[in-house]
Amino acid sequence: WFASSRDSGKVDEILEEKHVLVACQKGWDVFLQLSGTASVVRDPVKLDELWNEPLKVWFPDGKSSPDLVLI
Repeated sequence: WFASSRDSGKVDEILEEKHVLVACQKGWDVFLQLSGTASVVRDPVKLDELWNEPLKVWFPDGKSSPDLVLI
């Protein structure tokens, strides 16, 4: 799960094409690649489960932020 703003470019891309690829790199020798199907959801129960205080940096209104969605 990823928290995101509803007006994010990645949300627009997922709404247009749900097949995704996520790639991460740490240093020069550690890589991670995930592929699959993504969806954008506004699920209060799942948000309660995943919410943590550092997310307030991006969503100062907390879990009630109107633009907060989950991917």
